[in-house]
Amino acid sequence: MKQRFILHDRDTKFTASFNAIFEAAGVEIVKTPVRAPDANAFAESWIGKCKFETLDHFLCFSLRHLDHIAQEYVRFHNDFRPHQSKSNEPLRFENQLPLARPPNRGTIECQQFLAGLLKHYHRKAA
Repeated sequence: MKQRFILHDRDTKFTASFNAIFEAAGVEIVKTPVRAPDANAFAESWIGKCKFETLDHFLCFSLRHLDHIAQEYVRFHNDFRPHQSKSNEPLRFENQLPLARPPNRGTIECQQFLAGLLKHYHRKAA
């Protein structure tokens, strides 16, 4: 998947040469507003949760290992994790069908991610 945007604040560590690398690849640079410390709040919250729930429990031996852990967390977060703002339902995107609620029969199964660090419980179809 090709990246379309990169979002960063106005810190001096993001130099013109840093931005030029992404612009040469066709990625649009989007800077947060001046003096708006909460503009990155959602991204920082997500990164904090990813670190707390997964990365604090692993010692990554390579970039490939880190990428595997991050991709697995993204899949869990988007497809299975309950979100309070959505009545404790997982995120649903426009092209996805709504989840059908199974009847309150059947055994409860546990689906594990990252060797059991992240868990999702669901009823097995009767």
